[in-house]
Amino acid sequence: MDRTLKQVFFLLLFVHVLHASDSITYQSPVDHQIRLTGNFMEIRNNHFHSGIDIKSSAGRSGDLIRSVHNGYVSRIKIQSGSYGNAIYIDHPVTGHTSLYAHLDSYSEEIAQYVKYLQYKFQRFEIDIYLPPGKFMVAQGDVIGTMGNSGRSFGPHLHFELRDTRTEEPINPELLGLGPTDSRAPVIQSLHVYHLGDELEMISDDIRYFNQNKPGFQLYKDEVIAQSRYIAFGLQMFDLMDGSSNKNGIHGYKVFENDSLIFSWQAERFSFDENRFLNAFIDYSKRKIYGQKIYLLYRQSCNPFSHYRDFGSGIIEVKKDRRQDIRIEVFDLFGNNSDVHFTLRKAEDELVPDQNPALCDTLTELKAGIFNVSFSKNTFFSPQQIYARSIKDVIENQECMTLELGSSSVPVSTYYKISIGNYQELDAKMWTMVSKDDKGRLIHFGLEKENGKFVSYIDQLGKFSLFKDIVPPDIEPLSMSLSQSSAWRFRIKDNLIPDGKVDDLEFKAEAGGQWLLMKYDKKNDMLIFNDFEKLPQKPFEFRLVVTDHCGNSDEYIRMIK
Repeated sequence: MDRTLKQVFFLLLFVHVLHASDSITYQSPVDHQIRLTGNFMEIRNNHFHSGIDIKSSAGRSGDLIRSVHNGYVSRIKIQSGSYGNAIYIDHPVTGHTSLYAHLDSYSEEIAQYVKYLQYKFQRFEIDIYLPPGKFMVAQGDVIGTMGNSGRSFGPHLHFELRDTRTEEPINPELLGLGPTDSRAPVIQSLHVYHLGDELEMISDDIRYFNQNKPGFQLYKDEVIAQSRYIAFGLQMFDLMDGSSNKNGIHGYKVFENDSLIFSWQAERFSFDENRFLNAFIDYSKRKIYGQKIYLLYRQSCNPFSHYRDFGSGIIEVKKDRRQDIRIEVFDLFGNNSDVHFTLRKAEDELVPDQNPALCDTLTELKAGIFNVSFSKNTFFSPQQIYARSIKDVIENQECMTLELGSSSVPVSTYYKISIGNYQELDAKMWTMVSKDDKGRLIHFGLEKENGKFVSYIDQLGKFSLFKDIVPPDIEPLSMSLSQSSAWRFRIKDNLIPDGKVDDLEFKAEAGGQWLLMKYDKKNDMLIFNDFEKLPQKPFEFRLVVTDHCGNSDEYIRMIK
């Protein structure tokens, strides 16, 4: 469509904005059949999946990506990780914003504008909000091509629909953007949680299904409750047509004696509540065993607002009352899987080892030079958290170390560790470090606040004061003087940024002029192919990479 005609069309359109969702007709963002590798609100690490992941047509980048409806480009964002190359389109007629992420390229007009901004701000990563008249699009217009940029491990399109006003992601499949599904969800195991009087976890056990019987029938259809209160979880997944991927569940309902007591459905959520995923699932089993177990109850300090208002899912077990439990798991197309059993109270109840701290109060802990401050509702359920100061050796350094609770206990938000008098803390190169599940050093930074050094951390475990004196490493992989192929450099650091810590900073220049280097974070790769920006030979090429603690490495080469 001619650009002038487009602008006239959309200016008229904006005057008559409609918000009737029942009249919305979205076009597929791809030309081929939609097959999913990930669906809406499925379980990811520390967050819900906020969209759907659409497979490429042939397992490679390059499929055309189209706007699903009329609108305008409202935001362009480029990241080295996360969504990579992303574009946001507002659709005033529907009240939604569509997001297209991990793109390989933008349409020519948008790509030229992006490069202009990158050189203007001398940054590879950009995040720009645009006015309505800048880039108008019609339904079906090509806006880019499918790719593998950012934190993506295979060519696909991460597609989202968001409520433009609230920015909450909504399920695109509810509006017709998704595959068909003719198969019922698969339930793998039933998990039973025995809870104390403060609704803290006392113990849990697992029930499996009899493979020789149809459906999902337990070997024994009676569950013995060993505490006054009991709740349940299910390890489960869904399968969709055209794909073998194990996707997330669309919804579930819990009934006690045919009365609905708890329910959830994947319709929408708020990004502010993303970390509440760790109370939506059995975090401990996810952390230790990698299992995806949906908790079918609300923990006492879990503020997640998108459960249905039928109750908490926690059942008080009575000796003199029959309690029949039915759990229904369903998908968008009416395919259901059910679990039935009866509750019976044990003669002897389990007794907690110790009284846990309530999760809705402020908590302060001290161990050696470390002071820990947990704000109200840092934990999702009552916990008994210990703190102990020890010394540990990390990369030949003797480090003051804080052992804090168990890494299998989730936290809902950042808490603060403050450092008392420690005479060596006078340089930027100090940080707090821990080890991830692969044994790699991750760090959370250290900053001065009201005269004290503090670190903000979003997990429990073992944390050490560490002096980082190791600069990043620059490894030139290819630098063809004929400019026939892209220049590539691998950049690595001894510490992996986590929490609120910034990533590696880098700057490349040719003859003193700034150059655009693309950063592929997942492969630790800097890439340059903007050869028309190079000055005439001879010139000096200079690349500097700096870590969060101020350590730098430099690569210099004369180009003749």
